[in-house]
Amino acid sequence: MDAGRVVHPRGSALRTALHVAGLALALVLVILVAIASWPVPLEDLHAADARPASSYEEAQERFEEWAQDETALGVFEPCRSALYDTGARTEVAVVLFHGLTNCPRQFREMAETLRDEGMNVVVLRAPEHGRATPDGQRIGDVSFAGAFTAEEMRDWSDASVDIAAGLGEEVRVLGLSMGGATAAWTAQHREVGRAVLVAPALTLHRMPGIVDWWFPNLFSRLPHFVVHTDPTLDHSYAGESPAGAAEMFRLGREVIEDSQVEAPRTTEVVVVTNDADTQVDNGETARLAQRWQERGATVRTETFPADLDLPHDVVDVGQRTGQVDVTYPVLLDALR
Repeated sequence: MDAGRVVHPRGSALRTALHVAGLALALVLVILVAIASWPVPLEDLHAADARPASSYEEAQERFEEWAQDETALGVFEPCRSALYDTGARTEVAVVLFHGLTNCPRQFREMAETLRDEGMNVVVLRAPEHGRATPDGQRIGDVSFAGAFTAEEMRDWSDASVDIAAGLGEEVRVLGLSMGGATAAWTAQHREVGRAVLVAPALTLHRMPGIVDWWFPNLFSRLPHFVVHTDPTLDHSYAGESPAGAAEMFRLGREVIEDSQVEAPRTTEVVVVTNDADTQVDNGETARLAQRWQERGATVRTETFPADLDLPHDVVDVGQRTGQVDVTYPVLLDALR
């Protein structure tokens, strides 16, 4: 035995622990990459279940059926589904789809304007949105937004269009962000008079294609977690839900893939983008619009210039940096 050799068992144990930790981390990364590379299913999103209301009275009944459980579900009162009704069937009925973490309150001012112009307007609450705190006095936690699916977004679209079909001779839809992706799905799979896509959330802003591919694959399968932020609106969940965003992008992926092989059912489309937008990929939106145009749709584009420095949400009057005096004329004109 070499009497000059000193053995440090603690150092050896530390090296072993680091080695094991490294192997465990590598295994976790391999598992995450495998999950992220496994495509999310889209089969159930490829077709609409169209059951349009045949009369004004039936449309009102359908709306009440959709909204009847909102009190029991603990929906914040300002966030409940809304029907802006003129009292009779109109020439044009409008569907408005709100954004992720927001709720029907987002569109109140726009809906009131459209009603005053003689259109019936329906704004259904998206699944799991607008939930209140237990006392019912405030908007709830953003964790609610991780509990819905792309299939429920499909049903949200179908229910909205079906109700509007009884409210007006022609149905037009407009959606922002998540609602824009829903409006895109509607245009691809439902025959309405016009679809207006406002900053549609089809893919992430300035991300490599592999990240756009991985995001819905991964976060729609991982356990739900949320990122909390300070509230900016009193009717919108404060923070982000990766699981909710993943389902939103899953619906967007279906539209992108289907548009590569099928023409849209709606042949009149308006696409509105914001050059200052840092949340969604305007390039993917432009490519979708081009494919639709190549397949026979009439597509008009509008762009808010970057120097306006508008937020992603160009609709909600509560946005501190919003300029609805600039955006509303463009959006309302797109619907008229």
